[in-house]
Amino acid sequence: MAVVGGASWLILLAGVLRGFFRLSIFDLLFLLAPWVMAPLGLNLVAAQADRLAQMNVLVVRYLLFPAAALATASFFLKDGRAAGALVCPWLIVASAVALDGLERFIRTRLQSFPEFCFALGEGYAFVGALWLAASRTGMQLFGFREPIVLLTAIHFHYAGLMAAILAGLAASSMRTPLALRAALSCAVAGPGLLGLAFLIGPKLKLAAVCLLVIGECGIAFATFRVGLGKARGIGGRLLLLGSVCVIFGMALAGMCGLWANTRSMPLSISNKWRAIMGFSIRSALVCARSWAGACCNVRVCRNANEIAGSVAMGRTCRPPGLRHRGACRRGHQTQSRPADCILVPGL
Repeated sequence: MAVVGGASWLILLAGVLRGFFRLSIFDLLFLLAPWVMAPLGLNLVAAQADRLAQMNVLVVRYLLFPAAALATASFFLKDGRAAGALVCPWLIVASAVALDGLERFIRTRLQSFPEFCFALGEGYAFVGALWLAASRTGMQLFGFREPIVLLTAIHFHYAGLMAAILAGLAASSMRTPLALRAALSCAVAGPGLLGLAFLIGPKLKLAAVCLLVIGECGIAFATFRVGLGKARGIGGRLLLLGSVCVIFGMALAGMCGLWANTRSMPLSISNKWRAIMGFSIRSALVCARSWAGACCNVRVCRNANEIAGSVAMGRTCRPPGLRHRGACRRGHQTQSRPADCILVPGL
């Protein structure tokens, strides 16, 4: 799906550059989420074994491509009921993802920090889909107009869903000291607080931006540590590159937020910079982690239920603690493809 989606998005980009399609940069930024980012990110989250979770996974699997195609078609129509109807399948996909996150949270509660990150990120996907529906139907939620409505949808798909997944992957790939876990918590809570800050006031907005910057830098630090262990491979080098992009981009985002709240930077310029930075940062990180994980087709499974879920979905997983090639032990091999257990990228 991600490969086909990437090719489809590149066709859209080429059409815009050649003047065939009339799509704004914000339209392209959002469309990258359903075509590429969401398939890559959701594929990195370990499947659950219960029946309800399996039904949600099937809904996402079979509706993701047509939902992305119909959402793309909606951007070629004028804002209204017709365009809003075309994003309904994406709302269904986001609802299935959010239900999976709710079930994940009820099952683990606060006992597993990575699972909490995944659950909250999946909830952000539904919020982003609601703002997308509002954007395509021409609604002005809470008095906000375009492009703020569409930018909010972009925000919750990138800074919400993808950042939370990356924080969960970072927490599951290494021992996280208290300071790093606090930073990752900022990355998970920051998008929601920033969304609320637009309704409350500029002071909270600046605080939320600071939390988001701290959280993203925490993800960058954890990703850099993982990349150092795999620096000889392509995946490890991409992780290092992605972590550097985060540090640079978050520094610009922090200055942009400070400038916008102190010197009245024009809103259009501020939002354009934030959207471009969010696109480049999370694209680099998610693609890097997906490449590193796809090299071995391995998932991190923390208990027997997740192992059974991964086997049911045709995925291969490893138990925590196995981080080196050749470290496969008896009893840890999955039923689907036992040989893959020895190919552990350490993510």
